[in-house]
Amino acid sequence: MDNKILKINSNDLKELSGSMRVARYFTYDKLKDIIDNERLYFHNCELFDDDNERKRIERGRYKNQKARRISIKIHNALINECKAYVSCWTIFEDENAALWKIYDNTSTGACIVTTVEKLRKQLDQNILIGQVSYEENANILFIDIEGIASNYLSTEFVKISPYAFEKEVRAVFFSKETSNSIKMGINFESLVDEVYLSPFANSKNNLRTEKLLLKRIVKNKIKQSTISETKKTSKEMSK
Repeated sequence: MDNKILKINSNDLKELSGSMRVARYFTYDKLKDIIDNERLYFHNCELFDDDNERKRIERGRYKNQKARRISIKIHNALINECKAYVSCWTIFEDENAALWKIYDNTSTGACIVTTVEKLRKQLDQNILIGQVSYEENANILFIDIEGIASNYLSTEFVKISPYAFEKEVRAVFFSKETSNSIKMGINFESLVDEVYLSPFANSKNNLRTEKLLLKRIVKNKIKQSTISETKKTSKEMSK
């Protein structure tokens, strides 16, 4: 086990099917870093744009108000003592045009598709992989973290409902180390099922991305996007 990763146990986390397909959308620069260095970044979730990260503690399975107060006290103490590091994925049924535009905002990148099983094989056994639940359907987990707390009220798999369109799956671990991100080594070829080229990139950029990908994977894993959009001029829009 990586000495940065704290040992955990949770009977609450729903086991995901190993065959579930998940994906991530990358800019070219982030994709290049993953391919050249064969590593995934797990980011400190307190630095995410969503200000509700690690704060959604209202909905718990409390027997009474005393149990609620104890759980919240443990939760707040643990946030100060250790950090949660997250790698964010999305359930992949087909490409998502909105996620392309959000996470490849340079229109130069690619979408990596894998399965939960392949992702799990790349990661330490104390890294949790679970599906995010959203607000009224939130399933807040209780987690034992060795040497830190028992029955920690984990909110790392909960987000508010405006983010439900992301259909997020997260890989999460806890560490006493305080950092913006922690890198985990991977085997890119073993991880990847297929890669979609950006539908919004020009042909030159897609050729550059394809050349980069061929360093690690075979050509038949590289797919063209099914999305096709053409920007209309203001004159065309006014007709």
